[in-house]
Amino acid sequence: MTEQNDKYSERRELVGEGWEPKDVEGTVVWKSPANGYFYPQDLAIQLAREGAANDVRNRRGGGTS
Repeated sequence: MTEQNDKYSERRELVGEGWEPKDVEGTVVWKSPANGYFYPQDLAIQLAREGAANDVRNRRGGGTS
């Protein structure tokens, strides 16, 4: 897979998680649905994946009652 295809699949992943892209001076940054802050794509994808992993752990009984 090429780097361009990787970026495109990451973009679809972020949009699917509720992140919003914004063009700032020719660079795309991503608005987090969790806190409203903007992040570069590499960091946004990392945060989105960490958030998804935390959601899975919480659904498996990791939360408190």
